[in-house]
Amino acid sequence: MIDWEDAFIAMSALLGEPLDAVPGAIDRDLAKALRDPDKRRRATTLANALAAIAVAIEHVELTEIR
Repeated sequence: MIDWEDAFIAMSALLGEPLDAVPGAIDRDLAKALRDPDKRRRATTLANALAAIAVAIEHVELTEIR
């Protein structure tokens, strides 16, 4: 399971938001990993975080709104 802070950082990065614009989350490990100079490590880190988000979404049970 991914916590909301890491999910927020991952989605922000996916959407192209500069990490400096992610308030209060910059000191988290994911934000630090996404600043790695190695493009492959950044891509792997982001892919792993987004996969965790996808799994979490898959497990959400949708309910009908009446």
